[in-house]
Amino acid sequence: MNKQNGVTKEELQLALFQLEGTYRRLDQRLTVQANRSRMSWKQPLIEKVLQVESHLDRKQDKWSQEHGKLA
Repeated sequence: MNKQNGVTKEELQLALFQLEGTYRRLDQRLTVQANRSRMSWKQPLIEKVLQVESHLDRKQDKWSQEHGKLA
């Protein structure tokens, strides 16, 4: 137990280990929040793309019914 400034090496290692764990948890939380944020601004764009695809599919179906399908 080598003491420097009233703190042992083991105590410093334990404090560092605890800080690393806290940092990892915080980093994971921030990553989750960033992913949610990214999805929240992408969601309206995704919905618009799906609407356009659906509209184009309906137009294609209507055209196929009117003009017969080419096989």
